[in-house]
Amino acid sequence: SILRVEPTTSVPELVTPGKRRKDIRLKDLPKEVQGAFRSIFVPTIIEFCGCIEAWTSPTASDIQELWESTMPDGFHDQFSKLNGGKVVEALVQDKLTTWRNNTGKAALKTLKGIFIKENLNSVDQRKTYVAQQLTGTYKSYHYYYSVAVGEGSNVQYAGAFQSPLISKTFAEHLKAIDSIPQAQRIADRPTGAIVLAILAVRYAIISLFLQQDHSSFFSGSSRPNVLFNWE
Repeated sequence: SILRVEPTTSVPELVTPGKRRKDIRLKDLPKEVQGAFRSIFVPTIIEFCGCIEAWTSPTASDIQELWESTMPDGFHDQFSKLNGGKVVEALVQDKLTTWRNNTGKAALKTLKGIFIKENLNSVDQRKTYVAQQLTGTYKSYHYYYSVAVGEGSNVQYAGAFQSPLISKTFAEHLKAIDSIPQAQRIADRPTGAIVLAILAVRYAIISLFLQQDHSSFFSGSSRPNVLFNWE
């Protein structure tokens, strides 16, 4: 037999090694795969990342395992081929960046809604609100809770991570995975997604008060030096 060598640019559906990740788009997948990637695989990978440490990206092995276990027949065993040039990995990272940024934007939108609802229009009013919400430490900030009774060192909290700020921000994650049937959901707690919501709210509070936009902070290029443990 004769071995024929061809430039990779002439091979259909193969992304050349020189193509930068930021230049990879959904169209780099075959058309028949694109729909399943959007509707099935993206929610699956977001759910997975929502259950691990925030800002942790899935490994290539993680992505392949999820691909093989969730994608339809005809695609589920084609990961190695379709990931040529790391196409699938790059698309996954892009979708995770969007998910994180959407969480940050949801926190900003929720906080702006509270400002409007409670008529917090002046700088002084917002300053007072911010100071109240940031009372405490990373273990017990005021904005974590749905109920706060008392003042100062005598304040008592209830409803951890159930405040409107956090619950509405966390809802962005639930919206992203809504298409996954309940019977197929991961049993693990969504600790990563909750941490993302908690910190998104914190940066929304700070950014609105300082008139700065920190929503892109959640792209993953920066990461808070804090660790949450679910107890």
